Amino acid sequence: MPALKPVTAPAPARTAEPPSLPLPPPAPATGPAARLLLVDDSAVARVKLRKLFEGAGYQVALAKDGLDALEQLGTVPAGHFALMITDLEMPRMTGLELVQAIAVRGDLQAMHILAISGHDDLQAQLSACPGVRGVFKKPWHDEDLLAQVDALACPGLVRPLQL
Repeated sequence: MPALKPVTAPAPARTAEPPSLPLPPPAPATGPAARLLLVDDSAVARVKLRKLFEGAGYQVALAKDGLDALEQLGTVPAGHFALMITDLEMPRMTGLELVQAIAVRGDLQAMHILAISGHDDLQAQLSACPGVRGVFKKPWHDEDLLAQVDALACPGLVRPLQL
């Protein structure tokens, strides 16, 4: 009788490794990335505003009063800031004086300006500040201020609803 050969299962067919595909490029940074200048003599207000706007994707520069803001505006190219938010009552140079100084500079007239104030008579303050697109009372509502900044600095930006 012939010797029996052991039966072995055929080796499984090897599947070829799929060719490695290049990784997709990183997604573009989210957020508007517009530059804002925040002017307030209160360090607490500056920190709060910076946190709000950097968290929303904006690039933020801070100034402690109107003179500091004018210095910064003088050292950057025209159009560097899409929008400035300024307190109206500050030492050395008030927000109203700052807005008036900006109004005479042709290179800064395209920059949008919002004001914040601790006073109740916002309409009178708005009429005293030609060129200011709105006045927010302290304490402001973050969502309202952010929506106004989005509308002015990044027209067409639609933020997802946050539940």
